[in-house]
Amino acid sequence: MDYKLNRIPEVKCEDNLLPDIPELKFHDLGGDTVIFNATEYCKSLGQDDFDWRTFSRINKRYIDGLVKTIELDASTLFYQDSKGDILMSQGLTFIFLAFVDSDMLAYFNGAMADLMTVGLAFSDSFAYRLASSRLPNDSLREIINNRENGQE
Repeated sequence: MDYKLNRIPEVKCEDNLLPDIPELKFHDLGGDTVIFNATEYCKSLGQDDFDWRTFSRINKRYIDGLVKTIELDASTLFYQDSKGDILMSQGLTFIFLAFVDSDMLAYFNGAMADLMTVGLAFSDSFAYRLASSRLPNDSLREIINNRENGQE
């Protein structure tokens, strides 16, 4: 059985909730419902053929697991706006990203490996913000110079 596709008026997904993935935009529908524009994200990757039914059927096991474990409402996972864009519940973000972009799947695998072996995992944007806010400019220049000269 397929999940329900909810029809909504056109919405503007403009919020960037994941700094490492600026092309993925979110919108708060209210009532604890945050969605992202799957169609626009796929277009940013050069993929014009995203089919939400294929995605939901292939990933049904994982989606059902999230519905049960984090108590997502299965009837509010998928939307289509009046423009025809497919929008999805924020709870499906990482399954979606891994599904449409194998580089993201590898990135998530690396982050999970760090988390499980080191106990911490940082996004690239967090590490950048942390370094740029804490390291003096001289230290940053030295790091860059060393890297350019192959002295990492």
